[in-house]
Amino acid sequence: MPLIRFIKTDSAKIGIWNISEREAFFSNRINLGKNVQHPHKRLQHLAARYLLTELEPDFPVNEIQI
Repeated sequence: MPLIRFIKTDSAKIGIWNISEREAFFSNRINLGKNVQHPHKRLQHLAARYLLTELEPDFPVNEIQI
């Protein structure tokens, strides 16, 4: 995942990236379940959760609800 820009403020961390990986890269690391059917949307959801764990390793991504 090429991180294009990382911004850190006193209250937030922001990561901007370009998704160039295939879905398998993320699905091997992040569990999304079967809720998202459209392939592009599923890739976006997986990549966002992966980025969250890169920015904040203890982020509870399994608590995110769609």
